[in-house]
Amino acid sequence: MKKWLALISLFFLASPAYAVDIADLIARETTTLTLSTSPADMETPISQRGDYLRLNCTVACYVAIMPVSSTTALKSSPFMYLPANETAYHKSPGNQVVVGLGADAGVLTITIMSP
Repeated sequence: MKKWLALISLFFLASPAYAVDIADLIARETTTLTLSTSPADMETPISQRGDYLRLNCTVACYVAIMPVSSTTALKSSPFMYLPANETAYHKSPGNQVVVGLGADAGVLTITIMSP
């Protein structure tokens, strides 16, 4: 019984998990990539400039966030599907490059955000 009481008291005394509300994020920097059928990537890595990325594209596209920008890495990096005119938020692990690939010509807007 004492073990259960200790466990329950620990649960109530522990600090809550940190969650970020999207409304609390502030845009720090915006970059655009012109997409086509060949991959387009950022010229400079994201580095530690922000905690989150907001991604929005004018056409349906695939987006990869990876440590290097090269076509070899594209074969092993997971792509995320981003529908046209939809917004996606991604936790930025730091020192990453955003690579976009679209079926049609379009513009991928990348906004670096911080709480």
